[in-house]
Amino acid sequence: KQWYQRRVRGEVIGEGEVESGRKLATPGVFTFGQLVESYGGKPTKNSFFGGELLDANVFSVQLTDKQVMEMFDTGPCVSAQEKLHDIIFLSWQDILALERSGYVRNSQIEECTVENKTEEKERELNEDWGFLRGEMFYNKELTLPLILELNDPLLYLEKLYIGVYIDDDFINYISSGADSNKNWSFLPERGFYKKLITEQFIKDSYNRLSILAEFIGLN
Repeated sequence: KQWYQRRVRGEVIGEGEVESGRKLATPGVFTFGQLVESYGGKPTKNSFFGGELLDANVFSVQLTDKQVMEMFDTGPCVSAQEKLHDIIFLSWQDILALERSGYVRNSQIEECTVENKTEEKERELNEDWGFLRGEMFYNKELTLPLILELNDPLLYLEKLYIGVYIDDDFINYISSGADSNKNWSFLPERGFYKKLITEQFIKDSYNRLSILAEFIGLN
């Protein structure tokens, strides 16, 4: 049997049985804030969400009671991605990067201090440059040809795979099919793995390559 749970402040307040073996079907649409009549259908009038969402990650496994309580105890200023990034299927940051409709805006949590925001920014920077520790770059001389070796795959992703999520299935597909002639060794690394391919994501990746090229010129 499979079960779903409803929790408040980390504590279970209700649960129910789900049909055994039931799984999410693909393709499909994951919608926040508006009920739709059917798959691909129009939004249902007056069925909208009015409130706030925070760190609404989609996990690849069911969380344990301990994991849920730890998320609650650490408070809203600490993202679940810090400790549970290995089991996040779709991250809140990727969701925020998607196109929105209706009256949706970002808001700040006053209780989160400047120190927390600074630490989060540092973590994001470490995440963005994590690919340098991968097979393609680590312990290798940083040269322009090496940097350009990443440029072609990025251009390919931009042309054909906008909207695709970089997970194990996608990496296996692109590494073993007609695209296997390109070097995809960077995809499992931090900064690329478990990321949604968007135009902004590609642009940010190009910008990091430009910074590396400038670094070579300065040295």
